[in-house]
Amino acid sequence: MSITATISIFLAKLFFERPAAKQSITELVSALEAGGREGVERIAAAPDTEKNRERLRHIIAIERWGQNRLQTPPGTRPQMDESDDYYPPEGLALPELGERFREARAETVAQARALQAQGVNGRTLPHNQYGEMTVRGWLYYLESHAARDVKGVT
Repeated sequence: MSITATISIFLAKLFFERPAAKQSITELVSALEAGGREGVERIAAAPDTEKNRERLRHIIAIERWGQNRLQTPPGTRPQMDESDDYYPPEGLALPELGERFREARAETVAQARALQAQGVNGRTLPHNQYGEMTVRGWLYYLESHAARDVKGVT
């Protein structure tokens, strides 16, 4: 394993797995819901600029990519695709992208609740950069990624 991969896995444990381990899926769902509301409000107040549209397209792509990874049936390995496959089309206005973010986050919340009902707390799924992550780690990652990046929508 390369030094870069080792560092990435260490950082995932530090920044995603460790804080996620302190939260139940119910708490993570609450954070996803709150972050979704805050993101939608911030997007609604932001000007429709190319920079904001591109940032939001990236946020949506990561959210959709993570959802796809979390949908992998137990006992199977996921397709190791990239987030690039999940970008919304170019040319959408910021309000339309805001609606797509709201829809994507609502789907993440519904998926998290379904995973909780299935009792998959300890299950791990690979992240392309950060290695194996638990379901809770993935949920924390999706929320923290969107929360960090939506702050750049100004």
